[in-house]
Amino acid sequence: MANCCAVNNTVNSSEKVKLFIGCQNGQIMYLEGAPFKDTGRAIDTIPGFVTSMAFDTERNRLMAAGKDGHVYMYDTESLEKVGSMQLHEKTIYELKLFEAGGEAYMATCSQDNKVKTWKLDDTSNGFTIVNEIGQGAGSEEYDALRAFVGMTVATIGGA
Repeated sequence: MANCCAVNNTVNSSEKVKLFIGCQNGQIMYLEGAPFKDTGRAIDTIPGFVTSMAFDTERNRLMAAGKDGHVYMYDTESLEKVGSMQLHEKTIYELKLFEAGGEAYMATCSQDNKVKTWKLDDTSNGFTIVNEIGQGAGSEEYDALRAFVGMTVATIGGA
């Protein structure tokens, strides 16, 4: 059963639509088309289930978050996993990727009651922590940031 999905396509694009589906069984499925004529293929299976997925601003990398606190990074052309890191101690509820000041960032919120901001490292396909809010659920700062991560991060950094 599908849990989340991400579509790699631009409006008015003549390229085929690339659809990635995160499943409750941990599979990340890939379909190409529009119309979609097949059932797709699994590009990876992560522990637990896929909780959230998002593309970087260039749409070259897909990030998938899981119940295990890891974020997995995939190249959208080769469909290969190019990196993974444990970013939280518990389930990651949501991840968002955005650009600010010409740099690529990711925000994550987790069941461990932390919201973290990460700088994406192009050279190593890794992440560097920028900020962590760990006051826990119920604190004004944490609740505001968790709501922020849950929204579309389209205007961060004055974009």
